[in-house]
Formats: sequence, structure tokens, C-alpha cells
Amino acid sequence: MVRLTQHTIETPYMVGPVHCYTADVSGELVLFDTGPPTPEAKRYLGEHIDLDRLRHVIVTHCHIDHCGLVSWLEQS
Repeated sequence: MVRLTQHTIETPYMVGPVHCYTADVSGELVLFDTGPPTPEAKRYLGEHIDLDRLRHVIVTHCHIDHCGLVSWLEQS
């Protein structure tokens, strides 16, 4: 069974907060969307997601509030 966890991240954009999700799939942590490229979003991910366990990032679409931290995560 796969358990999805919803994360809500505030944005400076008109859309307001966005959601991203994590799932543990066969022992590997998967992140669906990243949130915006803001210090607050980086802090949120660092505090709520075990980045050492993160193995996959799936971007649902290329709006900045959904894929803004892809490069940061790749470098982390």
C-alpha cells in the first residue's frame, strides 16, 4: 500500500498556497511537485521531507509554483 502525504506550501503568487505530495514507494521516497523557488518553500521541504531519502521527483506541470525547486533539490 502506498501512502500519500499532502504538503501545503505558501507562495507569493496570486494562486495562493500550493500542494505537493510525498509517497513511500517500495522504500523509496517520491516527491510530486516541488513548490515555488522561495526561501520559505526550501525551509518547508527541509523541515517536513527527509531529503536524504528522496529518490524521485515527479513534476506534474511546469508552472513555477510546482517546479520551482527542481534545480535546488538536484543540488541538495
